[in-house]
Amino acid sequence: MAGATARSNQAVLHVRELCEMKLKGRAKLEVIDIYQQPGLARDNQIVATPTLIIEFPRPVRRFIGNLTNIGDLLGLLDLGEKGRVVL
Repeated sequence: MAGATARSNQAVLHVRELCEMKLKGRAKLEVIDIYQQPGLARDNQIVATPTLIIEFPRPVRRFIGNLTNIGDLLGLLDLGEKGRVVL
């Protein structure tokens, strides 16, 4: 996330909805604000926003850009039994 912009808030809202509606507690969502937490952004190699990082199951996958369509996101995700999502 890049500050409290409308686009950033919209991306977070859509991914939270996805996690709550479709993953039902099987995923952990961590939101990183690149302005407030530059070290975490660097550690997670976030160079553009919004970036959605799926860490589990392996391999790590990154989705950069428009995160507004939950249906498209769900089609791209394969979290299996447990997943960790970083936004």
